[in-house]
Amino acid sequence: MSILHKCRKSGCHELVDTASDYCQKHTRAYAREYDKLRTSRELTKDYRRFYHSKAWRELRVEKLSLDPLCEECTKHHIYTLATEIHHKHEVFYHWSERLSIENLMSLCKSCHEKIHKSGYYRAKNSEEK
Repeated sequence: MSILHKCRKSGCHELVDTASDYCQKHTRAYAREYDKLRTSRELTKDYRRFYHSKAWRELRVEKLSLDPLCEECTKHHIYTLATEIHHKHEVFYHWSERLSIENLMSLCKSCHEKIHKSGYYRAKNSEEK
């Protein structure tokens, strides 16, 4: 008998084997969504290059070591290992804050997806204009 866990797509309760992150339905959808985001006309070469830079990789590791638990889950007394780093202010619009550790949050994959799907950046950018 294998160990099962929920699909990592937020809101999906399909159980999948531990060798997979997503159910069959969301494996394809997530890959398409990610590809569309990475090739969107909004994303400039510098923006994409930043996420592959040594400076970003080192800052990401530093933030995860300082805050290894998901900051959103912890607010609800749930203790989940953080695997992703979120910029509070979107890098594309706040380039000068891209390497500021104060602009980062440690999150689990589920919370990170929820934040992005909730229109977090759209609401933030409209407040600041």
